Amino acid sequence: MGTCALCGSTAIIRSSHYLPAAFFRRLHSNGRPPVFVDARSKREHCKQAQAHLLCDKCEHRFKTQGEDWVVDCTCKATGGFALRDLLLRSRPAGAMSPDVATAFWYHGLTLAKVRHREITYFAASVFWRGCAYDWSLVDSGLTRLQLAPALVVEFREFLLGRSAFPSSAILQVEVAFDPLLAGGRLGMIFPEEILPRKATAIKEPPRGYFFFVCGVTFSLYLDFGIPAGLKGKATSIAEPPYPLLLTNVRMSEVRAGQESLESTAAPKGRLARF
Repeated sequence: MGTCALCGSTAIIRSSHYLPAAFFRRLHSNGRPPVFVDARSKREHCKQAQAHLLCDKCEHRFKTQGEDWVVDCTCKATGGFALRDLLLRSRPAGAMSPDVATAFWYHGLTLAKVRHREITYFAASVFWRGCAYDWSLVDSGLTRLQLAPALVVEFREFLLGRSAFPSSAILQVEVAFDPLLAGGRLGMIFPEEILPRKATAIKEPPRGYFFFVCGVTFSLYLDFGIPAGLKGKATSIAEPPYPLLLTNVRMSEVRAGQESLESTAAPKGRLARF
């Protein structure tokens, strides 16, 4: 027995995954463990980041209000990618910018099959988990997300169905044309800081956090009194017209980061024997 980190009830507390176990099963689908890469090494890695956080009711809440739909619509090991294919069959609302030829906005408000509420809820549940527990206790490669205490409360209230998505945060969702990493592998990235694309001499606070799962990137931009480098709140999928972005911009950055790490990481364990 214990106290649920979300609803505060006294109940049996389950071991909750940081990112859904279904994504790990997908990465295992070729019969081998997924490859884990960090600045030090490259190795086959089976361990899933999980901690005792939630009661059965809140586990079920997360599963049914967002996780099930997002898991189903992201890229499969077989190559099917329902969310991307739906966008490709639909008319975009416009291009992202004249400088990016293949980046298009879609309004979820006009796409009946896009469940923007489930997308928003799933993303919020992951970012909340990131700040509700110190994940470095279970995996040294992870860190606890640093959100303002008032914002943490707002996320908790949203997840419990008591309030709207926090108005001081901007949630963007990017769907990749090409969802595969180098080597034709599916992958995922646990939440980490969004840093300025151009390095500066002055240390700047992170613009927010992002995570990536099987071809979809979820970015949470924090409002520091300015719109975090974005044009306005209308860019958030949590607000009408619930925009989605179809582009390889973020995916290209993810792939480049993976290739950079793999070029210097020392193979360990089974990988060192090949």
